[in-house]
Amino acid sequence: MDRIRITTGPVLWILLWRALAAQTAPDALNLVVVQGEGTINQTGQRAEHYPTVRVEDADHQPLSGATVVFTLPTNGATGEFAKSGKTLLATTDQQGLATAGGLKANGMPGKFLIHVNASYKGRVGRLIITEFNVGPERHSGGNGKLIAILALAGGAAAGGAFAALHKSSSPGVSSAPPIVLTAGSTTVGAPH
Repeated sequence: MDRIRITTGPVLWILLWRALAAQTAPDALNLVVVQGEGTINQTGQRAEHYPTVRVEDADHQPLSGATVVFTLPTNGATGEFAKSGKTLLATTDQQGLATAGGLKANGMPGKFLIHVNASYKGRVGRLIITEFNVGPERHSGGNGKLIAILALAGGAAAGGAFAALHKSSSPGVSSAPPIVLTAGSTTVGAPH
């Protein structure tokens, strides 16, 4: 009968150490978005609401002094943090809050993701904040084009009334062709 030999060499100690380390590993940090998720930023402008996160321990208690890194995309719809470019380093306050101040949207509309990484005494946590850049016409609710069309229509009506009241009766003097405003498009010109 063959005997099984049990070795207590270095491999066994490494496996035992890893098993113990896994049981005593520090809890991950909890990150909570306080402000910024779903925020709509106007292209080329400073954000009205800066991304803010709260860093908490496993018992959901705020952690003061945690390091938080906010990272923006390098291309496409994105932005920059004042004085720090695409990455901003912050430290949490007494309430566990860290804010990415000075965010300014670039000129490209679209969705972008802000990656947030936090660390505190060997523990780490991560999350992603989704924001959007939109042009001025969409940010204002899309009423800019409607106002322009109404202004054009009003101007055309006033011009037509003026021309009708001041029609020339002098022979040989021709009047300008009438102005036509077509609903549904922004084309203004002589009739075809």
